[in-house]
Amino acid sequence: MKINVYLCAVWSVAVPVLFSQGLPVFAQESNFLNFQEDCILKIIKTAPDNLTIGEARKQCQTQTTPLADNAKDESIDISSGIVEDRLSIDQTNVLKPFTLMAHRRNYILVAAHNFQGWDSSRYEEANDFEDIEIDDTEVQFQLSVKTPLAVDLFEKNIDIFMGYTVRSFWQFYDIDYSSPFRETNHEPEFWVQARPEREIFGFKNTVNAIGINHMSNGQGGSLSRSWNRVFGAFAFERGNFAFMFRPWIRIEEDIEDDDN
Repeated sequence: MKINVYLCAVWSVAVPVLFSQGLPVFAQESNFLNFQEDCILKIIKTAPDNLTIGEARKQCQTQTTPLADNAKDESIDISSGIVEDRLSIDQTNVLKPFTLMAHRRNYILVAAHNFQGWDSSRYEEANDFEDIEIDDTEVQFQLSVKTPLAVDLFEKNIDIFMGYTVRSFWQFYDIDYSSPFRETNHEPEFWVQARPEREIFGFKNTVNAIGINHMSNGQGGSLSRSWNRVFGAFAFERGNFAFMFRPWIRIEEDIEDDDN
């Protein structure tokens, strides 16, 4: 198990990260791809309209060697980068019904400490309690998934996705108050992405996306915090190096409706 030390926010230290997965940096390597499923995908993209998935599967049953053994086969591209590999994994999983895929990083921090301390008076006011103590050390974790709603729209490299991320702050060590969840942040989002695969300054522009997301801390009254944002995402890669530029802008609200 790899142990990492993180600085949470500005004043918190959290250890360790037990598992992490996200797009696009540190995506899975291409050797995780199932060769037969990848073969079926390649046949479907170039096959005539009357070819069935069953027939495509039969054509691939005799091709069980890894991609590396087929380097001389021009129909198989083995020069893809890590973002393309992740997109290929996504495309493969799209063929499976009711699929859920990792979206943002998934992790658990077993001890995140806030050196500045929490203001318990806000929780006392919101819950009508006179005495609430918030521990400075707590467990934090994040779960994030996405699912495809449409793939290759208009026979173009355009996809529609929906994602959901939940990040919880759990007062696990506050035994006196039954280890409550101090806060849980919810982030549903919806986006459209295109796969242009064009080259800019030696980098391949692998995917561009635009979408909208909502963030809320799941609280009511004086503790309520939420906002809506429009975001873009632009991924570039060269070999095993990849980065994503992700600008966003908040959708303004009326002052009387703004609880952020």
